Amino acid sequence: MKVRLRSTWWRILSKLPLVVGTIAVYSFVALFHFITRPDDFQLTIDYKRQLALSTRAPFFPNKTADLRECINSTNPYCLKNNISYTIVPKELCAVKEPVRLLLATTSRRNNWEQRDLQRKHDRLLALPGLKRVFVIGVANDSYQEDINKEAARYGDILQGEVQESYRNIVLKTILGIQFFNRFCRNAAFYVKTDDDVVVSTKHLLTHLDNPQLKASPFLMGKCVFDRSVHRTKLARHFISSEQFFDATFPPFCEGSGYIMPSAVVQDLSHALFTLPVFPIEDSFVGAALSRLKYNITVHHEPKIFAFDYYLSQHPQLCKQLQTGAVLTVHCAGSNYLDYLLDCFHQHRENSTFISESFSLLPSI
Repeated sequence: MKVRLRSTWWRILSKLPLVVGTIAVYSFVALFHFITRPDDFQLTIDYKRQLALSTRAPFFPNKTADLRECINSTNPYCLKNNISYTIVPKELCAVKEPVRLLLATTSRRNNWEQRDLQRKHDRLLALPGLKRVFVIGVANDSYQEDINKEAARYGDILQGEVQESYRNIVLKTILGIQFFNRFCRNAAFYVKTDDDVVVSTKHLLTHLDNPQLKASPFLMGKCVFDRSVHRTKLARHFISSEQFFDATFPPFCEGSGYIMPSAVVQDLSHALFTLPVFPIEDSFVGAALSRLKYNITVHHEPKIFAFDYYLSQHPQLCKQLQTGAVLTVHCAGSNYLDYLLDCFHQHRENSTFISESFSLLPSI
């Protein structure tokens, strides 16, 4: 028996160097690929040219350019013109009744389920003056035909010539601000959010009616002050000194949900052209706001939660959303979004919800 056990252990131990060596090789290759990965952020608006690029240029190839200013600059990462629209819902805010809130919701082109859930959420709330636009990138495949049909049916798709990637969310955010400034200036407030975020819109509007909040221009959300710029290449949000000059970012609010009044957004739409664009959306908005000629009050609102929601937190967060103790919740995927919205509409006060499952509600 002892001989058999020794033989088994010997076979296991004899293969250990091979296993360790294989893991080490794969780890080294993955690490090398991560460190030397091309930057997927491209400010070039020509999408066909983006697809044709076999290698991507570093962020600021012209290191002699003034990295802090874009006025009279040849820096290639300064916005020269507005990002072009492919689909634009011009009539979204062209209504007689006052528009109290525009939810500019960034979404990937194939996130049909999340967008449908958000539409049903808004329809069941039935709040007057609430508008939502989904901001997506371009599709060079069979998705585009479906997107065209979706846009024609719902009238809430804003598509720009932006390549779909995580680091290009900043360009979608700019696109949403452009849309607000041109087509939705009659809205009282602008909310930037994502398609996997649940917003307790009724309580948010009540919160925004606070006279003290309206007393000065503001940015509200889960806000961050004095965050250092990541200079380590292994960091997910690595920014080189060529990409952003300063060592710390100006105050900003995390991108899953922040709010600004209309006048601030209109001024922000012009400030976007005064500094180079870098691929961290919320930090870039904060940096652009710091260029305004007046002071912005940055409200850190604890009720705006920018964290991943899981089913273990379902009962607690559902009740908090219903009562307004929490204004937004960032979900971890469409299934969690479905569960949370299901709970929210099943149990909220005076709910007219009658379906057994939120995802089974008929499309509008």
